Amino acid sequence: KAWSEENKEQNRHYVRKQNLKHKFAITIEEYDAMFEKQNGLCAICAKAETAIDHHNGLPKRLAVDHDKVTGKVRELLCTGCNTGIGNLKHSIEYLENAITYLKRHQ
Repeated sequence: KAWSEENKEQNRHYVRKQNLKHKFAITIEEYDAMFEKQNGLCAICAKAETAIDHHNGLPKRLAVDHDKVTGKVRELLCTGCNTGIGNLKHSIEYLENAITYLKRHQ
């Protein structure tokens, strides 16, 4: 614990590396390449991440979106878009219904 406190940046890098490896089977370099390819913007709304991590006060990184069944990594999403499609169960039908609903109430 003392090491973690004295080496916060190094520890943060290690934790990020392990999370990407175990959750998504990608490296930091692969994440960074995706980030660059997307110009640092969300693949859905084309905006930069604005959410702040309440643990450290820093902007969050774009989330790695992946197929929940196959585990295949798709692209990077902002917190809002990632949460939105997650709340709609990653269902094309639900997303289309949401579009129809919004159009009906314009």
